[in-house]
Amino acid sequence: MNRKEVFVWLVSISSVLCSNFGRTPAEGYYQRKHISDCVQRFYRAEWENENRDVPDFSMKNVPAVSGGFRAFNGEYPHMAAIGWTVGEKVQFMCGGTLIHPKYVLTAAHCAVSVGGSLPSAVRLGDTDLNSAHDDHLAQQINIRKIIRHPLHRFARSYHDIALIALETEAPLSAAVFPACLWREDFVPNEPLRITGFGELEEAGGHSPTLQQGQVQLMDEVVCRTKIRANRKIPDGLLDSQFCASHETMDTCQGDSGGPIELRRVDLYDQEHPVVVGVTSFGTPCTNGSTGVYTKISSYIDWIEDETKENFSYLNCINKPGDRNVANNLLDPVYIPAYSFLLQNSSLASEYSCAGTLIDDRYVLTSAYCVTQPNESPKYVYFDANNEAVQVDEVIVHPRYEPGNPTNDIALLKLSMYLKPNSTLKPICLEDTDTSQYPTYSFVFRSKLQSNIGNLRYSYHTKGVRRSFESCDDNVEESQICANNSLTILPGICQIDTGGPILSERIPQTAIPYLEGISGIQKEGCGGKLLGTNIEPHIKWIESVILKMQLEDVLIFTN
Repeated sequence: MNRKEVFVWLVSISSVLCSNFGRTPAEGYYQRKHISDCVQRFYRAEWENENRDVPDFSMKNVPAVSGGFRAFNGEYPHMAAIGWTVGEKVQFMCGGTLIHPKYVLTAAHCAVSVGGSLPSAVRLGDTDLNSAHDDHLAQQINIRKIIRHPLHRFARSYHDIALIALETEAPLSAAVFPACLWREDFVPNEPLRITGFGELEEAGGHSPTLQQGQVQLMDEVVCRTKIRANRKIPDGLLDSQFCASHETMDTCQGDSGGPIELRRVDLYDQEHPVVVGVTSFGTPCTNGSTGVYTKISSYIDWIEDETKENFSYLNCINKPGDRNVANNLLDPVYIPAYSFLLQNSSLASEYSCAGTLIDDRYVLTSAYCVTQPNESPKYVYFDANNEAVQVDEVIVHPRYEPGNPTNDIALLKLSMYLKPNSTLKPICLEDTDTSQYPTYSFVFRSKLQSNIGNLRYSYHTKGVRRSFESCDDNVEESQICANNSLTILPGICQIDTGGPILSERIPQTAIPYLEGISGIQKEGCGGKLLGTNIEPHIKWIESVILKMQLEDVLIFTN
């Protein structure tokens, strides 16, 4: 029996033995006069205990571098010192980044002969090269070969990037661990970290201790006024280079090849160092000096070709090992009312949209999701107990126009009713003025789980700032527009179209409130997030549900 067959079998068994739905409605269902009775019907205990200490539904309490400061073990476990054997000693004169147990990334100009020899060794896990206090954590591995980028020339500062292949793999630990590689074409305009064992000041001698600092990405136009065309860069700076600076901190002599990086989190709040550049050259390291860096994203294909490794974000975060916890209030949460819209009954097919159970037999979703050609959902799948329920009818908002995000809302009428005392509970509709609440909570889901063959899902919520003023002029007041500043790794998560946007009430309550429906998120989980505010549509939702209840009663009585 293959995985899909096992999945269908499990679903069939669970649907029979522990179904949350039945053919008959709960007592009094057809006597309802409004749909604002959700709290009383499904969350009475939580309502009565509202003033007590209850858990929140959606969150769990919701280069040596000039002018820098000391870094210690575990802060930069990917930092490498590159050494030359001079006489009987190894002199460390460049930096690098461990990106794989077998490879270190550095600057191509570091592959230069000193005293007749090329770099011979890489030291990892050591933050004080002159002391033995952390030598038990350090590793010194011989270099097998250095692979300079084929376009690099020592007479120029272009394509200043190289790979060091180690003679043996580096055993990974808390003190020695690879960094991720930034794959996006742009460098984020945010504070960037620099590290190295270089000079603390111009001509001041290399630092024995690892230093760290923080610089800011420099505007390209300003960068080109600071770094003009010269003998080393006759064509000026390339798109594969960028500048960064700080009033008092900068990379300096000896920091070449080291990382300039940022930090990103995954969906389990683990923090990952992500290297965006390799230290290349710059102006003399004094206050306000400018550093120039080789942009790693311009060379990802070359790195992967040479190493025969895949440096995707997903591969990076899946490497076994302990990471720092970012404490970013990004926590797992399980939402039983969350559902997936299916096009057929195989239960092994891909889904493209989600919805939220808001009543005994109604699921709220995006109109976009139910009006695509040949994609009208036939089933709604609830992960709460691996159960799929057939859709009887699709009701699209009468003023919805395809391609227009206004009134992007629809209801799905299910063929069965939620059973009394079911473990599955609807989410109540937010019908109050939420302008005093500073955040919404969008629901993120890992892209590692791409179809329902995975059986179980882990959701993650994050409050995002209300920032309607930053949205496009064509975004209406009836829509939700927020800015997510959470630093999530690109490409590892998604927000399902039609899925829930939760209300972040203050004080927090154990009762979940649905404030909106997610629209199509062009930027994934980051940047600007859009959705439909349901408060202006509650009367329409109520009219549809109550009207259909009346029609059902008439059918039954006749």
